[in-house]
Amino acid sequence: MTRICFLTKIFALILVSTCIFFIQSSSADRNESSYLLASDSNPDYDTVFPDDEIREIYKKRYIYLMKLLDEHLKNEISYIPPDGGLSLWIKLKASISVDKLSDILLSRNVIISPGSLFSLSKESHNYFRLSFAAVNEKQIHEGILILKEVLNNMNSDPASVEPIL
Repeated sequence: MTRICFLTKIFALILVSTCIFFIQSSSADRNESSYLLASDSNPDYDTVFPDDEIREIYKKRYIYLMKLLDEHLKNEISYIPPDGGLSLWIKLKASISVDKLSDILLSRNVIISPGSLFSLSKESHNYFRLSFAAVNEKQIHEGILILKEVLNNMNSDPASVEPIL
């Protein structure tokens, strides 16, 4: 039973991450994913996303997420605000296992995409991707508080920290 649960969990994580990756990588031009947050100076902006309401919803989520990350996690993480898109890459400052973090968060109904799913580089193991596309502000707030709690618990538990070699 444990093996089936483990495989199901891995399959679900890979499926979600693959879908997100496919959506992001299927655009021929990186700027296509930037249209939601781009300035009105982009000539294609209104033709790709003509609905101002949709743009405003994502912009509001984006700003709220940045505010919460700065408020609650500035000592645990770093990130560069994206030029566009509906997710951002976050780097952990501590040598915490992102895969273990992902498992714990998944058990608490918070999904992150570990950087190791997108790159074979050892550096990618300190990164994860966080999307704000399919969640509302209440869910963003709850998710950030859960992330903060889990990171605090992992920081206080030496068994969760990977050795730096």
